[in-house]
Amino acid sequence: MWFNLKTANAAEAAVKARDIYIYLIANGWEAALEKFKPQTEKRDNLTVEEFADLYREKIELVEYPPIIRTVERYVGCLLLICKLVGIKRIARLTEEKVAAFKQKYLKRGQEKGRDETSVKLTCNSHLRGAAALYSKQMMKAYATAGFVEVNPFEGQLLRRIELKPYTPLPRELLDSIWADSAKLRDGDPEAPALLKPRKKKKRRRRQKNRPHQAVDNSPRWCEPDWRKPHPEAYTILLLELGIGLRREESDKSQWDWFFTGHDGRRYIEVKKTEYFTPKGKRRRIIPVEPVLWAALQEGRQDVTPFIVPGNMPIIYARKTAPKNIAYRCERHHRTLVA
Repeated sequence: MWFNLKTANAAEAAVKARDIYIYLIANGWEAALEKFKPQTEKRDNLTVEEFADLYREKIELVEYPPIIRTVERYVGCLLLICKLVGIKRIARLTEEKVAAFKQKYLKRGQEKGRDETSVKLTCNSHLRGAAALYSKQMMKAYATAGFVEVNPFEGQLLRRIELKPYTPLPRELLDSIWADSAKLRDGDPEAPALLKPRKKKKRRRRQKNRPHQAVDNSPRWCEPDWRKPHPEAYTILLLELGIGLRREESDKSQWDWFFTGHDGRRYIEVKKTEYFTPKGKRRRIIPVEPVLWAALQEGRQDVTPFIVPGNMPIIYARKTAPKNIAYRCERHHRTLVA
């Protein structure tokens, strides 16, 4: 039988091993297991995937549990770390193995010619994500299931991403974007007609370097006729580039988010609704320039409470929310990007 001594310090481990041995000789196996290894016989041999399932189960005990896509991102980080260092049993994930992952990940990034700073940031992001499975609240939750585990990320220097100063786009580029946006709003008569779609083959090579034609094999979107207006994509441009909303914010934005301040200026308040929760669960207020407000009013449609016409969103429970963000205006977002 083996015991987890819960330390990487050799001297401290020797003392604990001695205490266990003396207690075992004096009291027998049953008493020793109850004292030093309570209800862990079945849990100590968990695979990494089984430990991930335990995390998904016990996350409900946390005071403010993350949404499902955040949970799955954390799990994905742990699986990546264990795969790279060849670990199949979670008990074998130690501080030394975590350090080995960092070395292998950085070396692999260098071999692929990636920027060193970018590799370090991504590596730290994976480590922070996996470490979330070993938070203090989660360790207490695991204990309720008879699973006693040492945090292999304890003592690791998990540096957060250093935010770079905001640098606005060049004035010439912005002017060009806004000038071209009229073609998106009104249509471009000079745009070429769409080519007839080719018949799909069973096996199709990935097409690269086609800057003049957007390629999207998704059934949710196909290249539109640029000769026709696309007011929905234009509205998203006003909200995102004009006002500064994030993609999901513009997707779920509602007309009642706008209000007039005591100074007579227009503002938009990004806030929680039954369909949307702001990032960090924090509301924010953004001033809206008169020219943007006027442009939004020109294409206003009051069919739904949402600013951008599209599908009605689905109200998800935390457990049933999709792993990826579900956009109600997916097709219009893709049109704007193209």
